[in-house]
Amino acid sequence: MELGTSIFLSALVVASAVLYVGTKDRWNWRKIVLWPALAVLVVSVLGGGYAYFEYERQNRPQQQLQLWDVALGDSPADVKFKKGEPLTSESTSVSVSEAAAGDAKTSVVWVYPVSGDSEARYQVQFRSGRVWRVMYVGDDLSAPQIPGVPAFLSLTKLEAALGPPSSIVRSPDDLTRIYVYEHLNLFFGISAGVVEARGVFDPKMGEIRFRQVTPSE
Repeated sequence: MELGTSIFLSALVVASAVLYVGTKDRWNWRKIVLWPALAVLVVSVLGGGYAYFEYERQNRPQQQLQLWDVALGDSPADVKFKKGEPLTSESTSVSVSEAAAGDAKTSVVWVYPVSGDSEARYQVQFRSGRVWRVMYVGDDLSAPQIPGVPAFLSLTKLEAALGPPSSIVRSPDDLTRIYVYEHLNLFFGISAGVVEARGVFDPKMGEIRFRQVTPSE
């Protein structure tokens, strides 16, 4: 603390003491101190309560419309503008029922690396020329934050935060399961109890399923 500040605070304390001694018989100091203190307490409680409820509101599970700044429904041009050229492009087949419903026979998946993490990646999948799914594959350190979902995720934490899934998709070899929360547009890929993938999708454009993915020509 600087010398000037110390002198000012000392003078303030002395002045307050002199004022109290000189007016204690004429002024009701109990009321003078009590009411401002109560006012400060009420404001603090109300402010703290508002901050708490606002934090809870912003962090409760809610329907997601984007991930990694890529929005569901974006065009390929939108994604290139936001994220640049993909590292690779892959194609995946679409079921006969989905094709009959107006979808293309194949959908395209763009793969983007994660800076500083050679193992992690983002996948952006298109259907009918629009983003249908955005998925992160990798560990928790580079994972995107999803409101209402713990940062360091496990199957137990996932179920505690979001409750039971709308559906569970099982891989043909039974080693991996996808927990789908359709009302939130969210899904999570889990293997050996570890969340290895998480993402958003548009349920109106198709269900989450395991696909045979092959590199496009």
